[in-house]
Amino acid sequence: MTIYNLATSSSDYKACKKFLQDNDEEPVKLSFPTIIARRDNKVIGLLSTRPNENSIIAGPLVNPKRNGLLYLNLVEAYEGVLIRAGVKEYVFNIPQTETDYLDQIFRATRMTPFTFKDGLYWFRRII
Repeated sequence: MTIYNLATSSSDYKACKKFLQDNDEEPVKLSFPTIIARRDNKVIGLLSTRPNENSIIAGPLVNPKRNGLLYLNLVEAYEGVLIRAGVKEYVFNIPQTETDYLDQIFRATRMTPFTFKDGLYWFRRII
């Protein structure tokens, strides 16, 4: 059974950083909200927020097994926290090289990018 929870402690964030490192992800600063997916007390996925003073930028979204249900549940939990905080929209990006992700996002949400810059497709999600 997969448990989704909000990172609230330094040990949660340390577990996330270790998960990123173990999955060869570049080290990035994680900020609120960060949602952690755990199975048998082991981190199997996460969705965090990139610090930015102008907008809420979702990411990284890390799901090494590319499990579609895990993606959906991470996003749903993330948006739930944002909604409770009064947030109305956020942005996220997908690298040009990740054509599978682009196809999945379009099929699941019919969302299309609002811009393309520096090899990244940018999306705006209104919640």
